[in-house]
Amino acid sequence: MKHELGFAEVNGAQIRYEMMGSGHPVVLIHGHTLDQRMWERQFEPLAASFQVLQYDMRGYGRSSLPEGEYSQAADLQALLKLLKVKRAHVVGLSLGGGVALDFALAFPEMIGGLVLVDSTLPGRPWSTDFGDVFPLLSRAGRAGDVAGARKIWGGHALFAPAMANPAIAPAMEAMLDAYSGWHWQNRNPSRHETEGIPAALGRVAAPTLVVVGELDVPEFHQIAADLTRGIPKARFVAVPGAGHMAPMEAPEAFNSA
Repeated sequence: MKHELGFAEVNGAQIRYEMMGSGHPVVLIHGHTLDQRMWERQFEPLAASFQVLQYDMRGYGRSSLPEGEYSQAADLQALLKLLKVKRAHVVGLSLGGGVALDFALAFPEMIGGLVLVDSTLPGRPWSTDFGDVFPLLSRAGRAGDVAGARKIWGGHALFAPAMANPAIAPAMEAMLDAYSGWHWQNRNPSRHETEGIPAALGRVAAPTLVVVGELDVPEFHQIAADLTRGIPKARFVAVPGAGHMAPMEAPEAFNSA
């Protein structure tokens, strides 16, 4: 099976990527504080039928840290152009889902299908119940206590089902331990390619699968409902027994969906 991995220079950043298989391209985008390793149970199975690309977004994993204004969606577009991928199915989890959504709106000619997994919705305000964690993380990070911020974030209800699962908790902990804490210590100069994404959902032309873990926190169930109502060709799937990290917690059910 064809296998390629390395670093690509994209919009002034070094992006770590890995590509395997042949066929129609599929892109896997990880969540906040995580990296491409979260797709371990999807990468090779999908590569049996597709050309699969996974990568660490700028600021995460082994990719370089932000040094000025940037766009994750524009980074993905440039990475695909560099790898000579003209059109792909794009799968994103949490923050990665928000990036996938921005990419689909900004570069519709490059999207075949869209899979939004326990996704964020850029521009939608967080509820107080969920959003209260972000100031705590920033205070700890900017005080130099990245370890304390990791403990707060890893102990959040968002990750409780994954951390309670002995089969995947070590992998989750390894990714969180490897995360630099940069976003907790700095103002993030990231921008979106699309203004007013919640109001623009009706312009998403690609067939879209909205996936949420049955045990995910209410905030992400509400976002999934907004996405399903707003995107014209969307359908919804809940993954039984899984939380926010559905691809890791229930890989067979997730892969089937």
